Amino acid sequence: MKGFPLSDEVKITPVTPPATPVTPDSKPGADSVQPDANPQTSPVDPKPDTQVFRVPVTPAGTNQTKAGLFKKKTNLKGKNKKRRKKIIIAVIIIAIIIGLILWGVGKLQAMAQPPVDPEAIYRGDVTQVMKDDVIKSVTLKGTLQSAQSVTLFSTVSSKVQALDVKAGDRVQTGQRIAQLDTSELQQNLASQQASAQDAQVTKQNAIAEAQETYQNFNNALINGMNPEIIAAQNAVKNAESEYQKAVVNLNSMAQQKRDGTLQSVLEQDQALRQAYQELENTKLDKARIDAALKDADKLRSTEAMKLEGDRADLASTQRSLAQKVELLKSTTDPDAKAALEEEIAALNGEVISLQAAVEQGEASVGAAKDSYDGTYSESKAANLKLQQVKENLGLARRQARQALKAIDKQLAEARDAVNKAQDGIAEAKVSLQQAQIAANTQNNANIRALRAAQQAGGTAETGQAISKLRTEINSATVTSPINGIVTSVGVKVGAAAEGAIAVVEDDNNLVISTAVKEKDVAKLKLGNEVHFTTPATGDKEFTGVIAFVSPAATVAAPVSDANAGPSGGDSSGGGVTFPVEIKVTGDLDGLRLGSSVKAKAVTEGQRGVLTVPSSALVDSPSFVPDEKAGDNVEWPKSILVVDGVEENKPKIREIQVKVLVEASGTAAISGDGLEEGLNVLNNATDYIQLVGEGSPHFVDTPIHGEMEMPGGTLGY
Repeated sequence: MKGFPLSDEVKITPVTPPATPVTPDSKPGADSVQPDANPQTSPVDPKPDTQVFRVPVTPAGTNQTKAGLFKKKTNLKGKNKKRRKKIIIAVIIIAIIIGLILWGVGKLQAMAQPPVDPEAIYRGDVTQVMKDDVIKSVTLKGTLQSAQSVTLFSTVSSKVQALDVKAGDRVQTGQRIAQLDTSELQQNLASQQASAQDAQVTKQNAIAEAQETYQNFNNALINGMNPEIIAAQNAVKNAESEYQKAVVNLNSMAQQKRDGTLQSVLEQDQALRQAYQELENTKLDKARIDAALKDADKLRSTEAMKLEGDRADLASTQRSLAQKVELLKSTTDPDAKAALEEEIAALNGEVISLQAAVEQGEASVGAAKDSYDGTYSESKAANLKLQQVKENLGLARRQARQALKAIDKQLAEARDAVNKAQDGIAEAKVSLQQAQIAANTQNNANIRALRAAQQAGGTAETGQAISKLRTEINSATVTSPINGIVTSVGVKVGAAAEGAIAVVEDDNNLVISTAVKEKDVAKLKLGNEVHFTTPATGDKEFTGVIAFVSPAATVAAPVSDANAGPSGGDSSGGGVTFPVEIKVTGDLDGLRLGSSVKAKAVTEGQRGVLTVPSSALVDSPSFVPDEKAGDNVEWPKSILVVDGVEENKPKIREIQVKVLVEASGTAAISGDGLEEGLNVLNNATDYIQLVGEGSPHFVDTPIHGEMEMPGGTLGY
């Protein structure tokens, strides 16, 4: 129930007067007002947060009794105490009266209001699915600016002779804005040009001299007349002649030696082959002896192991025999003695056999050792022979080399002469190459001297000075580089041109400079559609797109005027904002540079889609969540469709929908069975219990209304 405003001191909900009247023993005062112990008896249910007090109602004609009770109080002190008691009594009486009034109003209201019909549908809650646009946006405030603003300067600081524009004039590309005085610059240009002409004459003379030097040297080089190169070429020819003589002498001596020394070479070769053959035979003998030595060693080891085994078996059998003999001495049983005697006889036979095997093994081990020792001696002899054969082969090799050295000594001397002659040719060719390089180096030096003469005389510096003067003279004529509007002029005719001469802005390429609060910056994306208006154009709407969102924030200082803050929210207290630039697209008619802008940047939206009021959405009553999902269930939304509206026989059914976007109390939806004009219910939560149930019917009055009361509103 909506609260009925009462006094700030006392708020009382009316209750039924108690059946028991107040007795003389009752004590008025603070104890007379107590929390209601049975709030269900109240005719009007209080709100949960309203504390209910039960105030005893005094029946008519009992006031005198109460006054008498108060007068009977003993030991009253002073008139002030009596006055306080009278005030308390008056407050209690007023509270009782107010309680009775409220109780009566509640009774009247309850009697006037018919009971709520659970199957009633208020006609005013019936609406229809409509096609509409649902748009989410961020509100921005900014300033209209040019995307291209050009500040015009001049490198000339002379006086302004002419000024052709004023602020607000429209200009075209190349149109003159101002003309500066160039008389002094023209005089300096004439002087520089005269100096350049004199320097040019001197330069031409130096060039002619360098050209002649270069030409003479280069012609001599091309025609083979360079003296250093000619001398080097003659040295190469002499070296080649000496080389030919040495080669002829070497060939003659080689033929003579070849005829006289062939037999000696053949004899040495024969001796060398015999030494190689002996080495090969010795290696084969040694390999055979080494193999026999390994076999003898293996046989020796095998026989020794066999002998050890026979000895161990003999010792074991002898121990068993001794044990049986001792056992026989202590045995008195004839049968046992007979068995032991048989075992002893068998063991004696084994001992004899093993003793023979040990003797045979000892003989075999001795023979194997003798065989190994003999083979080992042969191996040592083979090693000595192999060493001797190797020494013989080395001697044969040395003798063969010595014989060849003796034969080739003279031939080697002749060959050395040929080598020296070849070295002479190489040295002569190196000298020729060095002479050619030196000549080319000199020729290049002559070329550099010619080029230096062509660049000498300070003509480059003079040319730069002249070029600079011409640039400054051209700069004295200030023109607009773009089409646009002159937004400011910073000079006057007759005054020196200092600083900016003028500013030209392109009003056909506009942007909106604004800023967005930190809470909204993530919603903006490049390319988002923007709609805006300006005070100068009234309600006419223009379009644009988000062209830039700064990745870095700026911190605005607190300002006194809320309208002075950045767009996207009130920033009168300062705060973090992010600069944003909006490119204006489409119609520009009526837009003025510097105008303030109110804009809405579309962050999310659906156009021409099926929509319902947001209050028509309800959590799907038919949805059964998966128990495994736990608390992570995403409950689908539904709308309640009313069929039979025209026939006045309503039936309610549920359609689950997908909410595409929701903004300004409207939701864009999609789902199976949806169509434009479909009747749905607003305040859908009030009708969930009627889905597919009961016999609902229409009523023309709200199901949940309000009743205006003096001093407040009572809900029912």
